[in-house]
Amino acid sequence: MKKVLKIFAGFILIVFIAILLIPVFFKGKIKELIISEFAKNTEATIYFDDFNLSLLRNFPNFTLSLDEMGIIGTGVFAQDTLFKVGELSATVDLNQVLFGDELSLKSIAADGADITIIVLEDGTANYDIAKVSEEVEEEVADEESAAVSLGLESISITNSEFIYFDQSLPYFMQLSGMNVKGEGDFANDIFDLKTTGKIDDVEVSYDNVDYLHNKSIDLNVILSMDLTNSKYTFKDNVIKVNDFPLSADGSFTMLEDGYGMDLKFSSPGAEFKQLLSLVPAVYASSFDELKAAGNLNFNGSLNGIYNDESMPAFSFDLNIKDGDFRYPDLPDAIKNVQLSVAIDNPSGVIEDTKVDLKNLHLEMGSNPFDAKLLIENLRDYTMTAAINGQLNLAEIGNYYPMEGYEMRGLINIKANASGVYDSVRNIVPKMDIGLSLENGYIKTPDVPSAVQNLNLSAGVVNKSGKMSDTEITVDNLSLNLDGQEFMAQMKLINPDNFSWDVKSSGSLDLEKLMALYPMEGMELKGKIQTSLQSSGNMKDLEAERYSRLPTSGDFVLTDFSYKGEGLDQEISISNAEAKFDNNSITLANYSGKAGSTSYSMNGKIENYLGFALNNEVLTGALNVEADQLNVNEWMTETDEEEVTESGEPMEVVRIPENVVFNLTTKVNRVKYNSLNLNNMAGRVEVKNGAVSLNNAGFDALNGTVSATGVYDSKPEKPTFDFKLGAKEISIPASFQSIDMVQRMAPVTEKMTGLFSTDFNISGA
Repeated sequence: MKKVLKIFAGFILIVFIAILLIPVFFKGKIKELIISEFAKNTEATIYFDDFNLSLLRNFPNFTLSLDEMGIIGTGVFAQDTLFKVGELSATVDLNQVLFGDELSLKSIAADGADITIIVLEDGTANYDIAKVSEEVEEEVADEESAAVSLGLESISITNSEFIYFDQSLPYFMQLSGMNVKGEGDFANDIFDLKTTGKIDDVEVSYDNVDYLHNKSIDLNVILSMDLTNSKYTFKDNVIKVNDFPLSADGSFTMLEDGYGMDLKFSSPGAEFKQLLSLVPAVYASSFDELKAAGNLNFNGSLNGIYNDESMPAFSFDLNIKDGDFRYPDLPDAIKNVQLSVAIDNPSGVIEDTKVDLKNLHLEMGSNPFDAKLLIENLRDYTMTAAINGQLNLAEIGNYYPMEGYEMRGLINIKANASGVYDSVRNIVPKMDIGLSLENGYIKTPDVPSAVQNLNLSAGVVNKSGKMSDTEITVDNLSLNLDGQEFMAQMKLINPDNFSWDVKSSGSLDLEKLMALYPMEGMELKGKIQTSLQSSGNMKDLEAERYSRLPTSGDFVLTDFSYKGEGLDQEISISNAEAKFDNNSITLANYSGKAGSTSYSMNGKIENYLGFALNNEVLTGALNVEADQLNVNEWMTETDEEEVTESGEPMEVVRIPENVVFNLTTKVNRVKYNSLNLNNMAGRVEVKNGAVSLNNAGFDALNGTVSATGVYDSKPEKPTFDFKLGAKEISIPASFQSIDMVQRMAPVTEKMTGLFSTDFNISGA
C-alpha cells in the first residue's frame, strides 16, 4: 500500500511539474503568433510590458496574459492610444497548443481597460487599422501555417472605461466603471448572448444635448444573436438605469441603409421612488433613506426603419398615481403626485407627433400645482395649455434639503393658452400668462449677502392670436442687494416690429460686489449710480431713424479704485459723470489718479448707435490734463534678448476709417528715466484711417522739442511721415540726462554749448 501511495504521489508531482513547465516550453510559440498575427493584419503598433502563460489559472486550458498592453493608432492617430489595458488575458485549448496549428481563444478578459473610439468630421476613424492590400488578403486566405481564431465562450471587462466620440454626428458616449461579462457560443452564427454586470457612470450626448448624465446601469440581458441576418432579439432582460427598471421585447436589425426596429418597452414592477432615482439631485441626496409611495406604469414602442430618410413610429406612456416622497429628517413631503402623459407618433413623420400631458398635479407643502398641455402635432403646433400654481419659498426647506439656503416669498403663476403657432403666418396661440413674486428673500451659502425685497410682476398677453398683438410686460422688478437698490420696468409689443419702453435705475457698491463674487488677484472699490430710459421700435432702428428713439440716461462713478495683477500702480477715480442720449455720450467732471499722476478728462462721443449698429462714422473729442507723469513707475523689466530673437514680424496697426476723433493732451511735467520733460502738449487727430500728430512738443534739456506728422494705415503697406525739431538743446544736460548719449557719444561729457536740429522720419 505504501508503495502504491509513493507511486501515486510521484505521478502527482510529475503532473504538477508538467503543469508548471509546459507553459515555459510553449511561451515563445504563442508570443510569436500574437505578434505576427497582429502585424500581418493591422497597420497599428502593439506594445506590452510582460507576457505570461499559465496552466494553473484555468486548467486544463492555457491562460495567456499581457500586462500593460496597448495599441497605438495609425495615420492622423499615429500618436494616439486606441486601446490600453492593465491586464488582457485569454484562455486557449491545451490540445491545440500541444498538437494543433491553430489557436482558438475560448475566453477573453480585460481588467483596467481604457478604450477610446474617435470618428472625425470627415469620417476618418481611429479603429480603422486593418491592412487592406490584396497581397495581404491573399496571403491570409491561402496561408496554412499557424493562426489565431475566435471560438469564444465568454468576454469580460472589469474596472474599465469606454469612450465613443463621433464628431460627424456629433455623438458622444462615455461608460465609466465598467464591470460587464458576456457569455455565449460566439463560434456559431445563431446563439444566445447573456450579458450581466454594471456600469457606474453613463454619459450620452447628441448634437450638444445631454440625454444621459451621471447615470448607473445594471445589466441582466439575454439576446438571441442571428449574425447571418444581423438580427438581435430580446429574450429575458432587465436593465436598471440608476434604480429604475426597464425591459425590452422584440428585435433590432442592422440593415444596409439603417436600422430596423420592432421593440416594446416597459418598466416591470417599477415604483414611484425608482423613477425619482433618474433625477440627479434626488438620487445624489440620501436616496436609500428617501421615503416614497405611489403606483407607476411606463411603456413604449419603436416600430420601423431608422436612417437618413426615415424614422420609426413611436409611442411612450407614463402614469403615476397617488405618489408622494419625503426626505429623511424633514417634516413635510411632496405629496398627491398625479401624472398622465403620452407621446405618440403613428407614422414615423416627426411632424405627426402628438404630446398629451393629460394631468399633472402635486402639492408642495401647502402649495398646489396643476398643469395640462396638449400639442396636436409639430406641424402647426395646435395646442391648449393651462398652468396654475403657487409656491411658498419659506416652506421649501420643509420637504427638500436646502442646507445653507434661506428663502422667503410667495410665487404665483397662472397661464392659459390655446390656438396655433405658425411663424410663417405670424400666428400664435391666444394666451394670458401672469407671474408674480412678493417680498422675496434669497440667501445662498456661497454669497455672504442676501437678495432682499425682491418683487416681480410680469405677464404675457395675446387676445387675438395674431403675433403682432403680443404684449410682454414687467410692471415691476425691484430688489435690494446688500443695501443697493435696483428697479426696472419694461413693455415689449409686437414681435414682428418690437416696440419697447424700458426704464431702470439702481446703485451698485463694487466693494460689496467683490465680497459677494471675489476675483483672484483683483481689488475693486467704488459706487455706481445709473439710470436708463429708452423707447422706440425695430423699424426705426433698422432704418437709422435714431431721432425717433428717445434714449437717455446717466452714469455716476465715485470713489473708484482698482488694483490687480500685472499692474503695479493703483488706478483711482474720485468722480466721473457720463450722460447719454440717442445720439451722444458726454463725459464730464472726470477726475482721477493713476499712480502718482493726477489727471482730469472731459469730452463727447457722437453717433455711437450708428457706429455700433450700422458701422457709421463715429465722431468724438477728448481733453486730458495732468499735473505730472512719472513714466518710470509704469515701466516693467523686459527680456530684450527674448524680444530680439523671437523673429516674429510686427503686426500692422489698422485705424478704422469710420472714426473721426480728436485727443488734446497737456501734461505739466513728465519724468522718463533721468530725463525731465516740461509743458508737454499736443493734439492727436484720427480721421480716414490715419493718425495725425499736430503742434506737439515739450521743454527739455534747457531747450524745446517739437513734432508733427502722420501715420496712414489705409495702404496695404502703411506709410508714416514725421518731422522732429530740437531747438537750443544743452549738450551737457543731454549727457547727464540721456543714457544713450553716455554710451554712444561719451566725448560729449567734455563738450559745452547748445545745438538745434530738424529732421524727418518717413517710410512704409
